[in-house]
Amino acid sequence: MSPSSETQEKPDYGIDAPEAIRRFLSLGSVLLVVQFAMPAISALLPVHAAFALRSTAPALGAMGYLFVATAGLLLWGSRSGKLRLRDKLLDALPWRGDESVLDIGCGHGLMLIGAAKRLTSGKAIGVDVWSEREAGRNRPESALRNARLEQVAGRVEVHTADARELPFDAQSFDLVLSSWTLHNLPQGEQRQRALQEMLRVLKPGGQLLLIDIRHVREYEGFLRAQGLQLLRRSGPHFLFGTPSSCIILRKP
Repeated sequence: MSPSSETQEKPDYGIDAPEAIRRFLSLGSVLLVVQFAMPAISALLPVHAAFALRSTAPALGAMGYLFVATAGLLLWGSRSGKLRLRDKLLDALPWRGDESVLDIGCGHGLMLIGAAKRLTSGKAIGVDVWSEREAGRNRPESALRNARLEQVAGRVEVHTADARELPFDAQSFDLVLSSWTLHNLPQGEQRQRALQEMLRVLKPGGQLLLIDIRHVREYEGFLRAQGLQLLRRSGPHFLFGTPSSCIILRKP
């Protein structure tokens, strides 16, 4: 790839929950097709059956439009909404520029690169298990490509690691981030293990920023029980059809 062609590329932070989008779009389309085909189908049925079938047409149409609209909202959230929310949340943090930042579940690098843009001599490190079920084309190369296109490659690293077993020394990071990740851990004790690991690698006085679509009150309760101070709570932000909430806490 020539330098001139690369400069024309744009960062791609991926489509979140691609399977859910496909399901909503497919089912909505089927329902709309059935609604519009209802007169032709009814003409082939006995009168009583045709009447019963036609009476369901408004409900089928409403559900179809709802599912298609939900797919559209999910796509908007993936392409635009999450970028706006990222900048709003990161701008709310105090930055010196020399921080060491860890982004857990970094995916395509949305929060990771957002943090790196606010650094001068610091470093932003992202970890993920790179599941493509929750985000299409989720792989280390995608995050590194975006970092290069955003001109922060020298301040970014990515690694393969599980949130429950972080490969870093205790008290290594000034800021730990995790966005739309921990809800993928199905059991509460697994989520608590991930939170414990975040606390372990966070420096005293460091800040922890969590965004998720579920369990945010659970995270807050656990972390405050560990002595962290709640600095900010915001949301819900309706980006993905499901409201996302954010908490920012400081480690004593």
